[in-house]
Parts: sequence; C-alpha cells; structure tokens
Amino acid sequence: MLFRHLFYCKHVERQLCSVWIGNKFAKMYTLQSAKWYSSGFALRQRMLNFVQNFEYYMMFEIIEPNWHVFMGNMDNVSNVDDVLNYHTDFLNNCLKDCMLTNPDLLKIVHKLMMVCVTFSNFMQVNISLYSALP
Repeated sequence: MLFRHLFYCKHVERQLCSVWIGNKFAKMYTLQSAKWYSSGFALRQRMLNFVQNFEYYMMFEIIEPNWHVFMGNMDNVSNVDDVLNYHTDFLNNCLKDCMLTNPDLLKIVHKLMMVCVTFSNFMQVNISLYSALP
C-alpha cells in the first residue's frame, strides 16, 4: 500500500509536469489567451509544489528515518521472527505517519490528488485543442 501510494503521487507529479510542456505553446498565443493560461499555469505550479512537498515529507521525513531505525534494529536480531517483527513495525509506522491508516485522511489526500489529475487532464485537452487551431 505504501509503494502504491508513493507511485500514485509520482504519477500525479508527472501529469502536472506534462502540463508545463504546454506552457511553451501558450507563449505563442495572443495576449488575451495568455492571460487565461497564466492563471492556469500558476495554479499548476501551486499543485506541483504541494505534490512534491508531500512526496518529500513521506520519503525523507517518514520513510528514511524509520528505515534507519529498522536497519539499526537489524543489528540486534537473533532469528527470523525478530526480523519480521521489526519489519512489521517499520511498515506500520510508515503507514501511520504517511496518513494511510486513517480512512478520513486517506480520503482527503486521494481527493486532492484527483483534483490535480483532473486539472492536468483539463489543461492538456485545452492546450491541445487550442494549439490545433490555425
């Protein structure tokens, strides 16, 4: 579940980054059209900033410190059951701190990510339609 969540966040980041490529085409439009796109690209940048900071928080503030604790515990294992217990503790701590065990928080994070994906799809369609015009 943790990997799937990180993978989905990375997918959302890529979707938002692909909208940035459309920014090159928007620079060729008239000034009136560029004003509409500039607010859209500003919103995209804020969404991208949120997703990247959220990914950073999960990977470097939660998973990495818990990984170091897990690896420190590996020095004290005497059998496979200890390894499994430490690994289960590592996963449970990561899931809890990444807000994946609380259904309400998970629903909110999922909705935020869905809004980002919906927005990026909307922008990509509009940019492709507008760039096809003569």
